[in-house]
Amino acid sequence: MLLDGGRELENIETSLHSDDHHHLHSFGKKTIAVAPGGSLELHGAHGLGRANSWRKLGKTADKVSSSGLAARSHAHDLLRIGSGSDSIELAESEHGDWPDWSVGDEIVIASTDFNMEQAETARITAISNGKISLDKSLEYMHFGEITYGVDERAEVGLLTRNIVVRGADNAGDATMGGHTIAQWGIKAFHVEGVEFRNMGQGGIVGRYPVRAIAVHVRASLTYC
Repeated sequence: MLLDGGRELENIETSLHSDDHHHLHSFGKKTIAVAPGGSLELHGAHGLGRANSWRKLGKTADKVSSSGLAARSHAHDLLRIGSGSDSIELAESEHGDWPDWSVGDEIVIASTDFNMEQAETARITAISNGKISLDKSLEYMHFGEITYGVDERAEVGLLTRNIVVRGADNAGDATMGGHTIAQWGIKAFHVEGVEFRNMGQGGIVGRYPVRAIAVHVRASLTYC
């Protein structure tokens, strides 16, 4: 894919395809490649900066037991009785502002248990400042407190971006995604507010979602 100049778009999604007969020089299949003298500029408008890309919970998102009482899980205790919370509250930033998230955005709430699989995703159905309604009930409790000076609050991250680079399906081979590569001699490689999905190629050295090869120290690299 060769781009000349730049365009400002609301939303864009590009898919990286390939077949067995077409490779882009030494860059391989399903790639966005920045060759010597080239530049790549991808600037999404959604979720930029730490304050908009993730926050912490402002209060614990408890599970609620069938009796209506809060039911919290402990280490290795995957408590599943009752229903989970269908809303969360974010902590206010040190500047007193709130993230620019929107209805329909997908978020992830990190696990606060020893079991990392208690991380959960959901979509926003309503948002007012830091109060967020979700499209489904959470399955697990997510801690949102600072105890004895220790910050144990779950992180809440924004997954949705208005620029998506996606590796197309490859006959069911989940290990053969797309990849982005920048070679020596480039002018610039700037990426921010971009989602990379189905990326990376298993079993092939150097085929990572994003990779820079022997780029000179003076080149302007990505700041995502």
